[in-house]
Amino acid sequence: MKPEIRPGQIWRHFKGGVYRVLYLAMHSETAEKLVIYTSDDGGDAVWARPAYMWLETVERDGKSQPRFELIFDPPSKEAPGEDKNVPSKPYDLLYEEGGAGTT
Repeated sequence: MKPEIRPGQIWRHFKGGVYRVLYLAMHSETAEKLVIYTSDDGGDAVWARPAYMWLETVERDGKSQPRFELIFDPPSKEAPGEDKNVPSKPYDLLYEEGGAGTT
């Protein structure tokens, strides 16, 4: 059974990067489910990936493995934005002092 993707979770990519899920979103034109996430290394980029790709299996060096592996799952009672490490709005990451959206 595949895990449910939820905001606040931390996942390891099969190439080694660690990422925090910020939000789940829906594409405005196709209604495709998207995962909105950021690197947990302190960078300020925000990424989007289709949810189906998040949970798919990939092959590398002849070995099948999940694209992302869940490594931290906060209690489900925690609503998005309540975790102090997850911004309440996605653009908070871009417009914090020194972030990518500042001039």
